[in-house]
Amino acid sequence: MPSPLPPLRSPTTSAPPRTSSLPRPLPGLVARPRLVRTLLDATAPLIAVRAPAGYGKSVLLRQWEQEDPRPFAWIDRGGRCDDAGGLMGAIAEQLDAARGARVLVLDDPRVLRDASGLALLADVAAWQPDGSHVVVATRGEPALPLGLLRVEGGLLELGASDLAMTDLEAEQLLEAAGVATDPAALERCEGWPAGLRLAALALGATAGADRSGTRFDGADGFVADYLSDTLLAAFDPADVAFLRRCSLLGELSGPLCDAVLQRRESGELLRSLARGGVPLTPLDRGERRFRPHPLLAQMLRAQLRRREPELVPALHARAAVFHMREHDVPRALDHALGVDSARAGELLWSLAPAYAAAGRGRELAAWIARCDDDRLAADPALALSAAVERLAAGDRDATERWADAAERALGARAVDATDRPLRGGLALVRAGLGRGNARRLSADAANARELAAADDPAHVVAELLEGAALRLLGETEQAQARIERAARRQAVALPLVRACGLALRAMTELEAGDRAEALRLASTAVDELEAGGLADDPHGAFAYAVAACMRADAPVAPPTTSGRPDAVVQARADADRAQRLLAALPDPAPWFAAETRLALAHALLRLSDAAAARVQLQRAGRLLRVLHDASGLRARLDAAWECADSFAIGAVSGPAALTIAELRVLRFLPSHLSFREIGARLHVSANTVKTQAHAVYRKLDASSRSEAVARATQIGLVGG
Repeated sequence: MPSPLPPLRSPTTSAPPRTSSLPRPLPGLVARPRLVRTLLDATAPLIAVRAPAGYGKSVLLRQWEQEDPRPFAWIDRGGRCDDAGGLMGAIAEQLDAARGARVLVLDDPRVLRDASGLALLADVAAWQPDGSHVVVATRGEPALPLGLLRVEGGLLELGASDLAMTDLEAEQLLEAAGVATDPAALERCEGWPAGLRLAALALGATAGADRSGTRFDGADGFVADYLSDTLLAAFDPADVAFLRRCSLLGELSGPLCDAVLQRRESGELLRSLARGGVPLTPLDRGERRFRPHPLLAQMLRAQLRRREPELVPALHARAAVFHMREHDVPRALDHALGVDSARAGELLWSLAPAYAAAGRGRELAAWIARCDDDRLAADPALALSAAVERLAAGDRDATERWADAAERALGARAVDATDRPLRGGLALVRAGLGRGNARRLSADAANARELAAADDPAHVVAELLEGAALRLLGETEQAQARIERAARRQAVALPLVRACGLALRAMTELEAGDRAEALRLASTAVDELEAGGLADDPHGAFAYAVAACMRADAPVAPPTTSGRPDAVVQARADADRAQRLLAALPDPAPWFAAETRLALAHALLRLSDAAAARVQLQRAGRLLRVLHDASGLRARLDAAWECADSFAIGAVSGPAALTIAELRVLRFLPSHLSFREIGARLHVSANTVKTQAHAVYRKLDASSRSEAVARATQIGLVGG
């Protein structure tokens, strides 16, 4: 290996140096003071500025020249620098002997890409006075002993990551071009200055072109022309074809590219291209994995589909096989969706229940959006995955539509090893829908549990749903057993399921009288949601409602200086969050909404907000129309109403205060029930109900049932 550059020393002659004759920076360019300051403060004799085309290497060096009092001498990429003799002739012409420090800039000299250029650079450095710099600006890696120079401290390096514009600089560039900041364009450019200038052109704010509203990406003509003519033109056509055919892969590695392109030594080629000036970002220190710049990848994908469309299915298929062999199901699915509905359905269904239960519905939705409705409906696994995604979003109508499509696609085939998970999934979706009564929910969940393998996430979800159904039915011991098993499994993979299970366990512990254990379980449920980044997932509403209930009932702790909110303040925050999250579900399953509202009612009563608690109880009570066989839920609602009625006794003050019996009748007055039907609910006669109703009218100063309801609503005794 050639020796490192010798220390810079003063020249033997004293003629003044010739400064740069290059033009000053173009107007409207964004100043790069942070980078200029780095160069002004540099002490290393050799500075390497290496980045692909368009990163503003020359512009930065011109800005440095404007701020630095030292003279600059430039050897640019034109004319006579194609060989060693040409380079030395150019240097001799630019550098007459002179006193004082100077900066010699070799701007992309092609001769420095081979070892012979190193000796020339050493000779040049030997002519420089102390305090001088030799600057090499190049797209690829120069033939210099960079490792040794780094160790000895004789080298300052600026790469693409250093030259990439910050968000502020990018916004300034777009603003100078008369373009409003476009977050999507900023994200795609990743700070690439040339890309940002092309974005300004593509968005129609320069050169008089009106292209406002245009989506800017790598397939845009401005970008494609620049990348092809400026960046890729210097590379061998075979290497460009390699990059084009790899463009479907996203993250690139040697083994992946070898498998997909059916070739060898792709890893070495990727490393060579990255070091040669192709914008491939290494993803590890060993340079085994790379990520192409988004604009380059988009441009290459567009070229592939235009020039070699016949290769696309085969490339996707090989990539899917490779990722399956590596047990990377999400990446395999990305490629299978492009070519194979059956394989895509199989892979998507293997992920769908777990993703939905882990709050990853958006990722599911992105995969499903790549299939049109006909393709989804034709494959039972795809249709079921769509149903699960819609169920997680709280859209029960769409869930049922896709569940019906899955059932039609399955047809009347006998249950075999292939169909068994799908039929179990269908039963799970039906249970999640909760369209029928509590007994049907229990049967659907049990069917799903029996059809799912013990290690299948669907088994855990089914077990939780079965426990919730048994709780509705009042079968407490069986319910608790199911709920505990579901809550104790898949803590990391299914945080929403675990949180819901812990919340259900907390309610059963509270009802059994163990308030301390109930508080611990509820707090754990919320902690796991927040640790998993799911504090704003609508399906966390029940866990927050239960936490509010437990914290509002916790003993009052002595004041602390820790800055943590006390239990009552935290309970109020949890109750507010639970109400907000529940409202974000357009059509939640009846059992889920009923349990959440009942827990909220308990919390609000403990927070002395009886009016809001009664609203929650009324809304929970309406769900009994669907869950008409839910005797356990009905009993718990009745008990909660007793508490609410006790809190409301003083709502109408003085001698006209309502009795508990009158409050019980009052809560049914907003319904469609007749006095006889209300009496049946309360186990009293219709005449008794009529007498108590008229007493309510009198005490509320109302002359009719509707007026009494309006007055009671106004003072918070009933709600909407």
